[in-house]
Amino acid sequence: MPLTGKQKRELKQRGQHMPDDCRLGKGLFSDEFVGHLNRLLDKQELVKMRFADLEGKDRKALAKAVCQAVNAECVQVVGRTVLMYRKGPKVKMKAKGRNPGSPGS
Repeated sequence: MPLTGKQKRELKQRGQHMPDDCRLGKGLFSDEFVGHLNRLLDKQELVKMRFADLEGKDRKALAKAVCQAVNAECVQVVGRTVLMYRKGPKVKMKAKGRNPGSPGS
């Protein structure tokens, strides 16, 4: 499901102050790199990636290819930086403390 404009704005704001999580060099992306990127996206949903030595249109095309390879949404491509988002798996949180309906609360 594509992101709405409002969602993209919020993700861009979050990504602006993030460090870049991974770098893609001249070796382009391999299965190992895709696996690493998948683990990052599962862990934090929003990933900032930086390209090493690519020019203009090549960066946008490669950003699109990388996002397709990991099934992520490309939020933004600015210069050599790509911000991508993929909704992570739902994590069940354990409730801490006492149950409000239990005796003694």
